[in-house]
Amino acid sequence: MNAILFPLFAIWGIFSIVLLFQKRIEWHLRISAMLICAFYIVLFYSEAHQSFESYRDSFRTTLGALLTSVLPFVGLLLLVFWPFVILISFYSIHASLARGLLRIFTVLTLLFWFLQFALPRMGWHLDPILSRVPEKVHVPEIQTPDVKMPDLKIPEVKLPSLKGDSGSQQKK
Repeated sequence: MNAILFPLFAIWGIFSIVLLFQKRIEWHLRISAMLICAFYIVLFYSEAHQSFESYRDSFRTTLGALLTSVLPFVGLLLLVFWPFVILISFYSIHASLARGLLRIFTVLTLLFWFLQFALPRMGWHLDPILSRVPEKVHVPEIQTPDVKMPDLKIPEVKLPSLKGDSGSQQKK
């Protein structure tokens, strides 16, 4: 789980920010999607920070762990989603939605089978590919500006008393 949290939250955060600019979706749904993303980032902050540190310290190793652990999970997700894809395609009002959904899941399944079964039997492994990836990633520190903030005291202003004005009106 350590290897997947940082990329997951990074992608989710970027897409949530991009969703804010989508005009076809109501503003309250866009804000609620952003708040849900922020809630989960706050909830899993320590784990996400550990994931970020592991990517920064040993990028190649963490990326390899991510790729080797996600592939069986993708197969499980495809196994779970295929019955729903067929059900949605059967009851779909638009034929283009059914065709598009079936095409996407067919390509995803064929790609999964190719990655899971064909590449290892042909002698392809992740090690030669990952050897081209840098081991460490340098993330520059964000420097705080060396600027003295101005003193923003609000000056006291004496307002004229209203008591004198009301008393003078009563005497007249």
